[in-house]
Amino acid sequence: MCGIVGRLNFNGAPVIRAELEAARDALANRGPDDAGIWLDGAVGLAHRRLAILDLSLGGHQPMSDAGGNVWITYNGEVFNFKELRDELAALGHPFRTTSDTEVMLAAYRQWGMACVQRFNGMFAFALWDGAQKKLYLARDRIGVKPLYCAQFASQLVFASTLKAFAAFADVPLEIDAAALELYFQMLYVPAPLSIYRNIRKVRPGTWLEVSATGNVRETVYWRPAAQIVQAEEAGALDRLEGLLRSSIQYRLISDVPVGAFLSGGIDSSLVVALMRSLTPNVKTFTIGFTERAHDESQYARDISRHLGTEHTQLVLTPADLLDLADTVPHHYDEPFADASAIPTLALAHMTRQHVTVALSGDGGDELFGGYPYYGYPYGAYGLSYGGYYPAGYGGGSAYGGIRIQGAVRNAEVYVDGSYAGIVDDFDGSFQRLDLESGAHSIEIRAPGLPPLTYDVNVQPGQNVTLHANAR
Repeated sequence: MCGIVGRLNFNGAPVIRAELEAARDALANRGPDDAGIWLDGAVGLAHRRLAILDLSLGGHQPMSDAGGNVWITYNGEVFNFKELRDELAALGHPFRTTSDTEVMLAAYRQWGMACVQRFNGMFAFALWDGAQKKLYLARDRIGVKPLYCAQFASQLVFASTLKAFAAFADVPLEIDAAALELYFQMLYVPAPLSIYRNIRKVRPGTWLEVSATGNVRETVYWRPAAQIVQAEEAGALDRLEGLLRSSIQYRLISDVPVGAFLSGGIDSSLVVALMRSLTPNVKTFTIGFTERAHDESQYARDISRHLGTEHTQLVLTPADLLDLADTVPHHYDEPFADASAIPTLALAHMTRQHVTVALSGDGGDELFGGYPYYGYPYGAYGLSYGGYYPAGYGGGSAYGGIRIQGAVRNAEVYVDGSYAGIVDDFDGSFQRLDLESGAHSIEIRAPGLPPLTYDVNVQPGQNVTLHANAR
């Protein structure tokens, strides 16, 4: 959990340091441990750091390569950085820190922007290549980490959150009527739109190449594969468990304390059970309510006792919830209709008093149909809840189609029937989680989804087939 922001002026005008610093410090809650800035005439990068790996000053950002030609500001974690580091060291790349950021720089020097295909993790980064005079903006496959950008005739500005854009006098914050309409249909603002007309989200699984003169090119480096693979149930379950176990093991890599959110439901309980099999001491956290009709904390306590975790519970009263409601607009950058917002903010705040990283079960419901409405037939439920958006609603042909609520809620289906995959709904889910965790300087890792690729068969009247790939 960090905050990044930067600017590239296409007219050659120097970046104003005071504006960039103000934008950076608007992200202070995302990175209370360190702050950095780098300026070189018309380009500027800035960073707020929550230290997770390599807690020394060696992890300071923005960070450059040894020659000072390539600079990066980066939010997230590349979990397989140790394997990549070994591979790159064998290819002759020296390392002076133990941070994953330096590994990313070396990976870029070795493979160019194709390096993103080698990263197993959650990330959003901006990289300036001084030799090419190009800025690259990239986002992880599912969109766990946010990245916004605003392009105008004479400048491009990017940031982790919308708050940072308010620091730039020449970036107008005007409500986008089309985004607002989609919000009322879908209960959040889908990528690539934001609630502001001139600011867009970088799509999950893509990177942008921006020249010093303002030419922008988008490259899609990942989309779920279209093939459907049938497998025997026992073999599929073994494969899924192996992937989840590997994913959790990666997400336990940290130089700061790690815990887990535990609701007592299937997803978080499975995550904690696998954590407990990998590490002897697990701290878990849950929220309860004084109103019995809404309180499910007993399930979390039962799971905690069964697994032997060190469990902490916070019980909220109606008055607590009303007090927390007043803070939601400050923490949320744009409208987001989710009843879990208030208790999750409270959970993040409580958990941060004990650990800096927490694993969660987020993504499981969307992926495996965790609520009854995921099974509602198209038409009976889909148009009334998820709504319809026209092909190419964001100007991008890759996102055209009908948004349906068939066997899998909010699955994307291409008009020509050649592709069915889950991307957009996860982007919205992780956007919510990022804002809630960022509000209290805690990093949330969801092992059930990011390292896995799932392909979905949503033909009417047929069962959904999920195929998990190692990437």
